[in-house]
Amino acid sequence: MGLLDYLKAAAGEASLHTKLGQWRQKVSAALDASGSAGAADDVWNCPASVQVNGAVYVSGADTVDQADATAGSTKVPVIGFVTSKPTPTTAVVQYSGVLPNVFVGLVPGTIYYLSETPGGIMPAGTLVPPGTWNQQVGVAKSATTLLAAILEAV
Repeated sequence: MGLLDYLKAAAGEASLHTKLGQWRQKVSAALDASGSAGAADDVWNCPASVQVNGAVYVSGADTVDQADATAGSTKVPVIGFVTSKPTPTTAVVQYSGVLPNVFVGLVPGTIYYLSETPGGIMPAGTLVPPGTWNQQVGVAKSATTLLAAILEAV
């Protein structure tokens, strides 16, 4: 079952965050069992403003938009990254694994978090205002490659 199907099944339930966390645990367990960094992805609807490499959250039925860590924002949790846009209003979202040659200027070995810039990420240690969402989204493998390792937003 893909994440999109899992989220659709959870749509009527009170705790979508719980369901997303359970799905992430299943993905982590599958990666641990296989020993590989395989990727899962789905095609979602999105606004034209969503960019390739942007961190996204579920904004509605079958729809994602740019995630945002700004204090008070409802644009969390990150579920993955846009790897391509088949049309201006659809996005292929990858939930885990290696995102090769999608980014520019990453520092290898550095942990990255969702930033206050919509869809953006920032390195660990960046000063942020109090109340800002804190969500780890990955670790840089190289200057252009991120290993998506998305944790719960707090």
